[in-house]
Amino acid sequence: RVTCRGAGWRVNALAGSRDGRRVAAGGPDGAARVWDAATGERVAAVGGLGGSVLAVALDHTGRRLATGAADGAVRL
Repeated sequence: RVTCRGAGWRVNALAGSRDGRRVAAGGPDGAARVWDAATGERVAAVGGLGGSVLAVALDHTGRRLATGAADGAVRL
């Protein structure tokens, strides 16, 4: 069991990379974050995503993040 650090907020969406190395989450604060699944350390964060983040997805490499937010936009 690994705790993702800096996740002290409600999660609306959660996704893992195909290889299991990354975990992504989106929340009501309009931000998405990505963690290393083995260590729980945050490796990326993106804010200003147009309202509450309702969907997240990682590509097969775990390097690209897609988000869907309450404003109806999908961002890569």
